[in-house]
Amino acid sequence: MFKPTIASIDHIVVAVSNIEKSAMWYHTMLGMAIQRFKTPSAPDQDRIALVFGQQKINLHHKNIEVFPVCKKPALEGTADFCLISKQPVEAFLQHWKQHSCELAVEVPVKRTGAQGQLLSVYVYDLDGNLIEVSNYVE
Repeated sequence: MFKPTIASIDHIVVAVSNIEKSAMWYHTMLGMAIQRFKTPSAPDQDRIALVFGQQKINLHHKNIEVFPVCKKPALEGTADFCLISKQPVEAFLQHWKQHSCELAVEVPVKRTGAQGQLLSVYVYDLDGNLIEVSNYVE
């Protein structure tokens, strides 16, 4: 009998109001590489993904027509996800402050991640999506 198992996440989709501006924000504030691509289901549309590690975030505008699409496409500002970095989270916090980003918390906080304890900082992207950047605590 088949027993489903999942190995990892390949990509997630984040809804944004302005794909180009958001791509630059994620590149500048989080160091993600901007990847332009086309898909077989929409060969006439230019798409943008943010690549980091072995994963990526596809940016969608709320009115994008890519097949398949979820039944109720998310509105911008509704995403909430955690990213793991080997750089100190305090450095991210200072970087965001230097760029006048909207912070969700002013100091690092302790959280629980998939593989143990985290030290996390939080920032809102241009649309209010909540981004958590964390370090695993030994």
